[in-house]
Amino acid sequence: MLDVSYAGSVLVGQAGEILDGSATGIRFAACRHLRGTGHHLIVPNDTPRLDNLRQRWDKLVSIIDASEFERMSSDVPDGGAVLVRPDGFIGFRADPSDAMTMDALDAHLATYLIPRAHPG
Repeated sequence: MLDVSYAGSVLVGQAGEILDGSATGIRFAACRHLRGTGHHLIVPNDTPRLDNLRQRWDKLVSIIDASEFERMSSDVPDGGAVLVRPDGFIGFRADPSDAMTMDALDAHLATYLIPRAHPG
């Protein structure tokens, strides 16, 4: 199953101007360094709307500081974000990780995950 790819599929997405690194839909090279069975968002800690993503996708998406992966993988663009799916494939790329691309990521996740209900 090493030749599996979701590139070009509606199951993956991207936002912003992707200039370097791996495309969405392919296996994340450093997936062996991820722990747990959920989604992992590798993103700089100073990314806008990160707290909103944490609250909305609590327990469904682990948020990891991108600086932990700078030495291990070229799949994370400098200043960008990568969503790694539970199967180890890149599900979404955002470059740069700004308010617009994080909104696009949120919309992408909402196409197949159910966000945490906000008390209201």
